Amino acid sequence: MAGSCLALQLIQRGKKVLVIDRQHENSATQVAAGLFNPITGRKMTKTWMADILFPYLHEFYKQAEHLTGRTFLHSMNLYRPFVSIEEQNEWMGKTADPSLSAYVHAVQLTPVEVNQVRNEFG
Repeated sequence: MAGSCLALQLIQRGKKVLVIDRQHENSATQVAAGLFNPITGRKMTKTWMADILFPYLHEFYKQAEHLTGRTFLHSMNLYRPFVSIEEQNEWMGKTADPSLSAYVHAVQLTPVEVNQVRNEFG
């Protein structure tokens, strides 16, 4: 994935490239499939430079799809249950920050079962 992205960047800058890839079943490209999330980690923090990186990534991958004639950018919502009432409270405090509003679709505070994942804290 990284080599392909670099190759596309170089091609866009007029360079010639040759990409050689030894495909492995457990390579990051095969396992993670190029996932990128604006809010990550146990503490649910905004990804470093997310406001610059994410618009760029979306544009880059749209251009890559156009150049390759393939579709591989699939945006989707992420669901993450809270593990405690403390975590829920901490998250509610974080969502008051306007810089996160572009990345948060909804917060479910009551217990619910979503795709067979039961959560007690929303």
